[in-house]
Amino acid sequence: MIIIHGTKSFFVFKKNKLNNKKVFTMSKAPYTAQVVKDAYSVLIEEDDLSPHNPRINDTLGRLVRTLSDPHTKEETTHILLDPEIQKFRPHMLEKLSMAESQMERFWAQEFLKNPSITTQDLKDFWYWKNYDDLVSGEADFFPTQIFMPDESICFVGSGPLPLTAIILNQRTGKNVTCIDADPDACEVSREFLNKAGFGKNIRVICADGSDYSYKKHPIVIVASLVPCKNEVMVAISEGAHACYVGLRSAEGLHTLLYDPVDETSYVFGCSPIATRTIYRPEIINTTLFCNSDPGLAKNWDKRVGGFRPDKFGWRNPGRPVLPTPRGDA
Repeated sequence: MIIIHGTKSFFVFKKNKLNNKKVFTMSKAPYTAQVVKDAYSVLIEEDDLSPHNPRINDTLGRLVRTLSDPHTKEETTHILLDPEIQKFRPHMLEKLSMAESQMERFWAQEFLKNPSITTQDLKDFWYWKNYDDLVSGEADFFPTQIFMPDESICFVGSGPLPLTAIILNQRTGKNVTCIDADPDACEVSREFLNKAGFGKNIRVICADGSDYSYKKHPIVIVASLVPCKNEVMVAISEGAHACYVGLRSAEGLHTLLYDPVDETSYVFGCSPIATRTIYRPEIINTTLFCNSDPGLAKNWDKRVGGFRPDKFGWRNPGRPVLPTPRGDA
């Protein structure tokens, strides 16, 4: 392989498998890596990480668009193995988590300025389509026939902008219970839901996900930014006789936006991952599904086909974190 570096891409000669001739190709890896590095520089320079800051808006918009653009496995590996990115990635994820929280609070407060909040209003949110596509894909996996009248879907880590809960209610027709440990986020979320007309169907409980009782929730979704997922999963498995659990994760270059679920650790007493939503670059998260009662894993309804793609990215601390570089094809 011969590599010639350019400004926004690098050019590669690879042998064609059919005729053994060299083929001229162009890679997006160096450009994407530079976008990631530029974003980190801005994140550590700026104090205001909210949408009030135009520099943050431009930078994070460019970052998300670039990482959501399709990349080959070789390009993905090249970016994730970049030593500089490896070094600053944990700190960048912390900053991105802060920025997301501030963005959701900003949008919730903007919506609350309206006399009422309609579904059409919600579509003005920058990432509405991403939320809608993600939750709609998740809802296809839910065995909603198992619900009793007093039961609801539980969403852990709902934050101040409860779009997931709203879409879940719309897609499944089931009530939703939002759990969040931040009192301010819960207060904003309740006001938002009441103004949007979902106050009767969606309730908000301020609680730590690791202390909450899940016995009234046959289905639980755990947000990607929820910390200490093992502790939350222990609470789910202990508090519910049996429930289906969706763990939001990340794959590919989106592991530069969110930490993926550690699929090698099942100390929380649930079954191994049974299935997953299909990875699509335009949807930032994927969702992994398991059962809180390992004995019921054999009865898992796989009517919607997920699959296990090749994995690239980081696991939780102490786990293998990097893809193995591939040789020339």
